[in-house]
Formats: sequence, C-alpha cells, structure tokens
Amino acid sequence: MTGNPGGRGSFSPTITRTPQSIATFEKVQPKPEVALVANNPSEELSELPPLANPYELRLSPKLRADFVKRQGGGPETEAAVALALEWLKRNQSKDGRWNHRSGHTTAATGAAMLAFLGWGAKHTEPGPYQQTLARAIDWMLSVEKNGDLRYRGNMYDHGIAAIAILEAYNLTKDERLRAPAERVLAFTLKAQNPQTGGWRYKPHREDPSEKGDLSVSGWQMMALKSARLGGMKVPEASFAKARKFLDGVGVKDKGFQYRPGWTPSSAMIAEGLFCEQMLGAGVTTPKMEQCLNLIQKQLPSKNRVDYYYWYYGSLAMRQAQGQDWQNWNNKLKPILLRKQVQRGNNRGCWEPEGKNSKAAGRVVTTALAALSLEVYYRYLPLYTPEFSKAGK
Repeated sequence: MTGNPGGRGSFSPTITRTPQSIATFEKVQPKPEVALVANNPSEELSELPPLANPYELRLSPKLRADFVKRQGGGPETEAAVALALEWLKRNQSKDGRWNHRSGHTTAATGAAMLAFLGWGAKHTEPGPYQQTLARAIDWMLSVEKNGDLRYRGNMYDHGIAAIAILEAYNLTKDERLRAPAERVLAFTLKAQNPQTGGWRYKPHREDPSEKGDLSVSGWQMMALKSARLGGMKVPEASFAKARKFLDGVGVKDKGFQYRPGWTPSSAMIAEGLFCEQMLGAGVTTPKMEQCLNLIQKQLPSKNRVDYYYWYYGSLAMRQAQGQDWQNWNNKLKPILLRKQVQRGNNRGCWEPEGKNSKAAGRVVTTALAALSLEVYYRYLPLYTPEFSKAGK
C-alpha cells in the first residue's frame, strides 16, 4: 500500500507499466452535478425508505444452505469458512483489532470484519462471533476521525474499513453506527477526484495531482454501493464520475488497467468488471462480455496463486452466473480447500503465498479466501430485481 504497486507493504496487485497507446471505452456522460456532502452529514445523507434486503441470503441459514448447494458449494466450503472464522477469532487482539506488520491495521481489521459479516454474523445478536465483531467495531470507532478510517495507512485501509462499517450498520441498523457510517460515507465522497472520478492513496484534497488508480478505487466504489444498499443517500454524480473513471482505465480488447499506461492484469480485469457490474444497473455491456471472456482464459490455477484476483474474480463470476461462474467455481473451490491449513496453531488460515499475499499478510489473505468461499450467498446477484431495487 505504498506508491509502488506491489512493493513492500503494498496491497496493490503487482502490475507492470509499459508504454502504449491508450484506447478507452466510450465515455459516460455524467448527470448534472448535485451537492456531494452537506455541512451536517446526518441531514444530507439521511436514510431512504426501507428497501429490499440484499443481504437476505447470508442472514437466513435455510436460504444460505440452499444457495450454497445450487451455486456449486457444499458442506465442505461451509466447513472451510467456519475454520477460517475460528482462526480469525483466535488471532484477534484484545483491543479488537487485527494487526498488520506494515501498519495497515484498519485494512486487516476491516477485511476480517467483512469475513464475519459475510457469514451473517451481527454484533447486536447472540452468536459465536458477536463479541468478536463488537470488539472490532469498538476499536474501529476509536480510530475513526471525521469519517477517516485510514488510521496509519492510506485509502486502501479506508475503503476496506468503510465497507465493513457500512455493512455492520446495514445488517443491524444499530443507531450507534448511524452517525459514524454517515461520516465515513461523507469522507469517501470528498476523497474522490472530481475530474477523473477515481481515488488514490491520499484523498483528492490532500494530493490534487493524483488522478486515481483502479485498485484503490474499487474498494471506494464498493463502499458507496454498500451505503446505497443500506438506504443511505449517495449522490448519483459520484457514481457517474466513478463510471467515467472506469472508462478511463479501460483498454480496448484487453479489459482494465491499474492506471492509464499500465499493462492490464487479471486482477484489474476482475476488479474492473465487478465495479462495472455494481454501477451498471443490471445491464450487460460488450465491455463486460469482453472481460468475462478474458477471465475465462485466466481461470484459477494452483500454480498461479493470487488471492486478490480470486476475490474479485469470485465476485464478478458469481454475478455473471451461468457457465462462466461454473467454470470459475470448478477451478477455484478445490484450490482453496486444499490450500487451507488443517493442522497446528494456524489451522483454518491460508498461508500468504503468491502475488501480493506476503505484503497483505496472513489475516488479509485468510479473509479474502474466506470471502471467496462466502460468495455463494454474500450478496444477491446484482441482476435480480431485488438487488436492482435496493441499489437505486
């Protein structure tokens, strides 16, 4: 998570920069500007009327079991998730955080929280992970400063932690989280580059020269989508700018790149595709079809371990459904099951191997792997009427 993608301490996927002519997709014309954030976030970002519940599958054990089976999972994937959550629970610090050797503590804590939330755990209801989540939320709130969750990290940390706080609020409607969630949303909106629509390591106002990168921006886009799914008011102008940014990092016939001028990679193609799915209101475009075809040529392999790619690829392929999803799941599921540690003190984790995992660390690697196995039920498919209604 430094200025050098893939360098020491970086969560950014390893990407090579090569000179090239940049062909972008057709531009999306943003809608008329609206005020991004009011002086009082509670006034502008008020809750909308109750919406369809996009988290229904993870909250209902019966529905969850049915979808796991129908989507290609089974008792073995649920057992692997349970082992991972137990490992994360055992390795939580007493104050509620999960530590990271390079200082990206809110990213590690947010990723772990997302794994528990993805399973359907709540900090407000009795369950095996109630206290684990409650301690994590308490710690996260203790380091939040006017909506800023970077702590000692950067916008990677903020984005991952923001999704965790917003999902915790969405799942429980805990009034204690309402104001922090609104502040987090407001900070994310202000951090966006108003010209390019992207996000970078620092908020735009701290470094106006930075135009954004897809890796950092994807987490922020997910945070905005999570806020909207929870009924919070997110300006359409921010989504329009995000779509403009995606167009700017799209490469004709090659998917997506980290930043203009960089070589497209499998991780960026998957992240860009999922962002397109989130922001596309259920419409499949030629650009998305192109990315699906590219990913089908780069299916998971035990010889090319890349948990970051697998995380975003799982989200995107699950939304695509059909044969694309079956091909992906048939490759990734056995790899994840085989690579999970089964003995010793680290039983339940995934070793930080492959691209980016040493920098990400064991906690983030384990969280991403668990989330990849929760993909069967973590979200409703984006193209269902229920999800589309909730996202508007």
